Amino acid sequence: MNRKFLTNVDIGNRLRHYRKIRNLTQTEVASKMQTHGSSITPNGYSKIERNIANIFFEDFIILQ
Repeated sequence: MNRKFLTNVDIGNRLRHYRKIRNLTQTEVASKMQTHGSSITPNGYSKIERNIANIFFEDFIILQ
């Protein structure tokens, strides 16, 4: 299966905004994602928020 990336630059900013509203750390978000089958690391999640890396579509769905 080919994994697809979401590349909108605003995604990282929005993820950061909603994470802060929920008073979660990046490590907590990555850990919750891992419990739902993601292989993301806290460092990887940080890169997504800073728009250095793209998020996989499957990982984005987990966040919803």
